[in-house]
Amino acid sequence: MDGRGLVFTLDALVAASLVFLVLAYVNGMVGENNVGDWSGTRMLESGYDTADVLYNTGALQAMNVSWMERIVNSTTPPNTAMSMRILSYTNSSGQMMQSNTMNIGPPVPDSQAVAYGKRTFLTFKDGGVEYYNVAEFWVWSK
Repeated sequence: MDGRGLVFTLDALVAASLVFLVLAYVNGMVGENNVGDWSGTRMLESGYDTADVLYNTGALQAMNVSWMERIVNSTTPPNTAMSMRILSYTNSSGQMMQSNTMNIGPPVPDSQAVAYGKRTFLTFKDGGVEYYNVAEFWVWSK
């Protein structure tokens, strides 16, 4: 008689443990998918995706501000904002000299988390490098 009670207790303990594990897993999955704010990694990936679109369409190389703003506004997710600064450098007698700065988008907020990234690219003229460029970007949740 004592053996039956022990087996019943062990069965109940194993079943309760399995139910607890399943509930913990489901709770973790639900909590992960309902994050109201984008994580920094997702915002950074969004910024790199937008920079890639700007480069692949030729907007970065053309240095056309209105074209770049249209692309930034159409490719960034609706719950994020993005700002860019493009710095252009020329090689003058072996020294890199900054020649141009271009800003796109709203000012970067000071009061919230901001993801930062950059992309380098070249612009060419007459078969040679005209400018060495750095496109810096900041992405944050609205």
